[in-house]
Amino acid sequence: MYYSDKISSLERIFGSESLIVESGRIIINKDTILPIVNDVIIAMPDSVGSKAKDIQDGFGDEWGEFSAMLPEYNNEFQDYFDIVDLQGLKGKTVCDLGCGVGRWSYFMKDIAQEIVLVDFSDAIFEARDNLRGNNNMIYIKADVRCLPFRDNFADFIMCLGVLHHLPEDALFILRGLRKYAPVSLIYLYYALDNRPFYFKVIFWFIDALRNCVSKIKSHRIKMVLAFLFTVFIYKPLIMFGDIMHFLRMPANNIPLYGAYRNKSFRRIMQDAYDRFFTSIEQRFSRNNILCLKDSYTDIIISDKQPYWHFLCVR
Repeated sequence: MYYSDKISSLERIFGSESLIVESGRIIINKDTILPIVNDVIIAMPDSVGSKAKDIQDGFGDEWGEFSAMLPEYNNEFQDYFDIVDLQGLKGKTVCDLGCGVGRWSYFMKDIAQEIVLVDFSDAIFEARDNLRGNNNMIYIKADVRCLPFRDNFADFIMCLGVLHHLPEDALFILRGLRKYAPVSLIYLYYALDNRPFYFKVIFWFIDALRNCVSKIKSHRIKMVLAFLFTVFIYKPLIMFGDIMHFLRMPANNIPLYGAYRNKSFRRIMQDAYDRFFTSIEQRFSRNNILCLKDSYTDIIISDKQPYWHFLCVR
C-alpha cells in the first residue's frame, strides 16, 4: 500500500492522534473514513455547489486532455518562482493547492522533503500518473474552500492560477489559507492595471466571447474552438509581436505576445481552452492584492510576468 510508510505524515497533515491505513481507505481517529482510489485520498465534502461543480468538471476535462508534462513548463516554473528561495525549501513540506496534473510539483520533487498535492477535480489522478515513481508525494482530492487539514500542516503553499476561478472571492479564500503555512506563493489574474487602455478595450470583447462560449458542455466542441482561437487570435498576435520585435519596436505592447511568444502550439491551445471555457474569472489589481496586508505581515509582488504572482508572508 502506497501510504503504509506515510502514517506519521498523514497524522500530522490531518491533525490526527491515530490513523490507520488499510486497503482502499484510511481511518482517522477511529471515526472518519476516507477512501483511497488509485493512491488518491478522497476528502471531498458532500457537495461543492452547482457553480463549483461546473468548474470542477471543466478542469477535470481540461487536464485529462492536456495531461502531458510539456518542456516549457520548466521556464514557467522559473517565472513563477522568481521571488521564492527554493533552496530554503529543502527538507520542507510543500503543499500544491489546485495542483492540476502536478506540473509545479514535478519541478519541486527533488527540493522538498514532502509534497501534498491537492485538487478538487479528477486532475489529481493525472498528477498521480505524472509523478509515479516519486515516493515523497501525498495525493488528496479536496476542496480548497474547506480543507480537512490541521493548522500549520505545511511550510510552504503554492497555489497558482486557481483561486480566481472559484465562486467565492479569491482574496477571502486566500486570507483563510493563512493558518495552513507561514508562506504562500499565489498567482491571480491581473486587472490589466499596468497595461495601456487598449488592452482593457480588447479584453472587454474577449471576455464577452468567453461568457458566451463557456456555457458549452461538449468537450469535442471545446477542443475545436480552442484550436480555432489559437489559430485566429493567439498566433496572429504573436506573429505581429515578432514583426514588431524584428523592427526593434516595443513588441510587449502587443497583447499576448510577452506571455506566449516562446510557447508551443499545444501549450497555447491549452491556455485557450482554460481561458475561454471557465465560467468564473476574477481579476485583481496590484492595489487589491496589497490589501491582503490586513491579514499578512508582508505581501511581495513580482514585477515580472505572469501578472500578478506574489508571496504572502504570515
